[in-house]
Amino acid sequence: MELNNLLEEYILECKIRNYTATTVKQKEILLKSFIKYLENEFGIRKVEEVKRQNLQQYILDEKEKGNKALTINTKIKMARSMFKYALDENYINNNVFDRIKLLKQEKAKFSIFSDDEIKRMLKVWNERSYTNIKNKTIISLFVDCGIRCSELRNLKLDNIQGESIKVLGKGNKWRIVPISLKTRKLMLKYERARESLLQKKKIECDYYFMNQYKDHIQDNSPLQKMVLYTANKANVRSIVRASPHSLRHYYAIKSLELGTPIHILSRNLGHSSIKTTEVYLSQITNEQIEQEAIQKTKSPMSFL
Repeated sequence: MELNNLLEEYILECKIRNYTATTVKQKEILLKSFIKYLENEFGIRKVEEVKRQNLQQYILDEKEKGNKALTINTKIKMARSMFKYALDENYINNNVFDRIKLLKQEKAKFSIFSDDEIKRMLKVWNERSYTNIKNKTIISLFVDCGIRCSELRNLKLDNIQGESIKVLGKGNKWRIVPISLKTRKLMLKYERARESLLQKKKIECDYYFMNQYKDHIQDNSPLQKMVLYTANKANVRSIVRASPHSLRHYYAIKSLELGTPIHILSRNLGHSSIKTTEVYLSQITNEQIEQEAIQKTKSPMSFL
């Protein structure tokens, strides 16, 4: 079977499985690049022609390009998934990727925002205009809930539930994430400004946050640019990657420092496995862990 035909069919299958549009697009881009590599380097155009040594050379070439283990592993996983689909559909007799091991990854280290930097970022936006209150609310939700860009973009009015929000995450799974009273107060101000604006324009919008056309924010770019602009205005250190995802890192690490149990944090972040959340534990110092242990350990003797 032609690799390009396999890709077309596999992408359709991903859409049937309700993968998010972002995930499908990422798969399509990476897999097209992989197929082009096989054709250019080895003249391979059919799935059954792919050999283990072709994949080994692909990995070596990716390493020579300077790509990190995480990036290469992502590409391997996506290609392996497509070949598994080919196996399930009986287009091949075995999955050549089953003999390819993932690369060893370094433990993630994050340069996260400091508390003072977060405070300065919130002060960048006053509450005197719709845009200002909107941007301040967005920053607050990223910090207070650790939600992803796509999750924030897709929030609707009826997802706001008092002191929590209902979030549609990866794999089209819903979860409830608590919000602080401070953030809820800011949201109420935003909701009044939002309602006033829509009434003036005589239009309606179901989505909680809107683009400049008072419609659904279609991609992450406007949010990423706003966070970067805010960080620059707040004089955030250059070693911190100023992005919504870095605010998610801040939320996760700060939550652990404040004593949030990791299983609850994992649920709030929408992780499918607690192992994904455990990566943040490496950011907590031994001294912090010891102090928390002293404060929170309950001795069996105390209850006898």
